[in-house]
Amino acid sequence: MKANTVEMKRIASEIDSLANEYKILISALYTRFSNMTTDTHEWTGNKANEYVKYVMQDKASMNAVYSKIKSFAKALSDEADLIDLTVAKVRKDETNG
Repeated sequence: MKANTVEMKRIASEIDSLANEYKILISALYTRFSNMTTDTHEWTGNKANEYVKYVMQDKASMNAVYSKIKSFAKALSDEADLIDLTVAKVRKDETNG
């Protein structure tokens, strides 16, 4: 079996960074929607309020996507660590006996 754990950890770190960027962008998007009818008055009226209410229903799902991505990045990094530990143990066992 071959596994490039350095690359796995690099990719996990990149995924984690992208998840953080996603969280910032989603947060900004929902803040923008929230402010659209009240603070910035980009769109007002009943239809605007209904639309904002409708869009805000998906906010929890969008945050769940962030959590899933973060979990995947951590799992990938943890697996790389486990592989490194296993390889180190096997090598140690081979030299000891």
